[in-house]
Amino acid sequence: MARLQILWRPIADHLGVPIERMEGAEWERRRHREAVARHRALFPGVHEDAAQDFEDWHESVARLHAAVATGLPVFLLDRTGGSDPCAITGAVNAAVEDFDPEAPCLHLGTFIRGETLLPIACDDEMRRGFPEGQGTRARPGQVVWPVDADARLPDGYAELRSFRDRAGRRVAFCGIPDREAPECVVRNDIAAIASEWAREGDVDALIKLVRPAKDYAPMPVRIPQGASREEADHAILLAMEWAYERAAGLPDALLLQDRIPMRDEYRVIVVDGRAVAGAGCIERFAPPSRIGSGPFDPQVEGIRGSGCIRGDPALVARYAAFAEEAAEDIAREAPLWGGYTLDLAQDEEGRVLVVEMNPLMNFGLYAMDAEAVVHALMEAAERRAGIR
Repeated sequence: MARLQILWRPIADHLGVPIERMEGAEWERRRHREAVARHRALFPGVHEDAAQDFEDWHESVARLHAAVATGLPVFLLDRTGGSDPCAITGAVNAAVEDFDPEAPCLHLGTFIRGETLLPIACDDEMRRGFPEGQGTRARPGQVVWPVDADARLPDGYAELRSFRDRAGRRVAFCGIPDREAPECVVRNDIAAIASEWAREGDVDALIKLVRPAKDYAPMPVRIPQGASREEADHAILLAMEWAYERAAGLPDALLLQDRIPMRDEYRVIVVDGRAVAGAGCIERFAPPSRIGSGPFDPQVEGIRGSGCIRGDPALVARYAAFAEEAAEDIAREAPLWGGYTLDLAQDEEGRVLVVEMNPLMNFGLYAMDAEAVVHALMEAAERRAGIR
């Protein structure tokens, strides 16, 4: 039976390493040096590069080093996608010639927009302009993880009862009708939903653009009690500015949600219905910042970005148990979703809630145990390939 292969696309030049950051604790700096040494053992041409982002580099290579530790062959994809995004440009612990075009693959590296190796992105329209390429290359059908349904997750999680019951606030996927293209039917008109919410009182909400994702930061909007649909639409236009036109006509392009105080945000990785690892959503943290020995790092930051970081094992244990229960419900409601991040937080009363869900593509690890994540993904990919 064919052996699983791992594909890794670096987030930047894989031969460049970031300069050691001096403001961290000595043990963090030591772990940075250890990661650089491991990387240099894999790639003898490694050199310091001041342009490398410290957190991004560590999160990317932590996946790579964990992949190598599995003993499975790891192959490199071009980091830019190039003229042929499926081309194998190198190998880490094998030879390029060892790549088996018939064997199943686990894609662990950076995903590019229009990723042609994902089953969902492999129609003729997405591949247009990409030549078949020469030499060794992966086939879209080889990738058994991530599963194609996961790429659709950002467009649908707010419709899950298992999410809404744990959101701790009103949430709705919605869109903006395109006045110049009335044939583009948009269900769940955001202005109509906001006006409906305003019947119950003033609306203090956030608008998140989910399609295309990550192009704009969440946009705050306030709508007074009793506002009509037209008044709500005007407030939304002022809040979104250019993003309003960007979203017009796109179905379910927006997520409207009540803005509520949250603290101690925490990311849990769910694979095949199990919570496998987690870490606090602390922007300056990367895998070298992990403490303890378990898969759930105990560090949290009260208000995100405040710098008030503390260890709170009891809270993290609550988060892990909450995530496990939520994952079981989500698996029953959406059985095709293989893996996702489940971002959690506490509200003002200390109740745990789900902030959002995202697919396991370019997700931040923070101070997470990368080996626990990669091991869970490897097992899931092998199950899908019929190897395990």
